[in-house]
Amino acid sequence: MQESLESLAKRLLRECIVIATQTLYSEQFDMESAATRLSRGQAGIPLLRAYVAIQTAARLIEPLTDKDVDCAFHTVHQCEVHSETPVFPEFLEVHKDLAEYFWSIQHIAILRGKLAYQNDEYSYEGLLYNLQHSNKGPASSEQRAKFEQICKEIASLNQQIEQNELKAWKELDIEEYQRYKDELEARALQTEINAIEDDTISLEGAEVISMLDAKLKALLQKAEASD
Repeated sequence: MQESLESLAKRLLRECIVIATQTLYSEQFDMESAATRLSRGQAGIPLLRAYVAIQTAARLIEPLTDKDVDCAFHTVHQCEVHSETPVFPEFLEVHKDLAEYFWSIQHIAILRGKLAYQNDEYSYEGLLYNLQHSNKGPASSEQRAKFEQICKEIASLNQQIEQNELKAWKELDIEEYQRYKDELEARALQTEINAIEDDTISLEGAEVISMLDAKLKALLQKAEASD
């Protein structure tokens, strides 16, 4: 009986994660509305389940697996056993903060992909955005590797074309040559800046996650000590 209840709970959680994933990649970015929908407007454990489903959906880097569902189930379970204790609202608050953080990070990533697609639909980020938007979920590692190889080949060809154009402008019009050279250098610099910004966001994000994880662990210890 216990196994069937656990299977039912996991199936329900999987459905919530799938809905959260489809909502996010459909660019419906109102997280509060998503949480209300997933919890059916209920507080307590249904809301906890919704926040964990949202976290899981926003953290996916590949299509959902059984391991992802098991991990989410464990997260819900370790908190729901304390649902009748005074610290349960604090559990909800931490998981809400985690959900908001991961949702906002993925929100930004999706919008950046959308911008990349508008600027160059054959760029790696543009191709990836289009696929994930169509699938309403993250691409697989195989799909990413395929796109990466295609885009490397396209980038190599574009670089050859740019160098040939630069050489031609140098012979025909020195002012246009200098303008085009400056433009190419500016593009390269912007790419480097974007990479640095991504690294900075990752470092700051790691600090936020570490802080919230520490708070969650402290709450678990507090709840277990009071049982």
